Amino acid sequence: MLGALDAVGQAGPVPADVGTDGIFEAPVIGEAPAALLPINSCVLAALFEEDGETRVVLTRRSTDLRTHQGQVSFPGGRIDEGEDATAAALREAFEAVS
Repeated sequence: MLGALDAVGQAGPVPADVGTDGIFEAPVIGEAPAALLPINSCVLAALFEEDGETRVVLTRRSTDLRTHQGQVSFPGGRIDEGEDATAAALREAFEAVS
């Protein structure tokens, strides 16, 4: 898999603005209205190799959701209070495929 990423120029060191928890530290510019404040969320980027090719797991969001209906996405969602990003990504992925 690393060979496939390297072949397309995607292998290499983690960018400096990614924290030890894997979360980008976005700059804050001014004050935003409450509706525009960031929501702590995460995704699970599940990569695997099959027949010598790197594959990625994606889901199609339900058409019954309030937002982003029918979109193809990584499994993921909001981080619940008291939960870390890894636990949230795994929980959300499980919910998406259950």
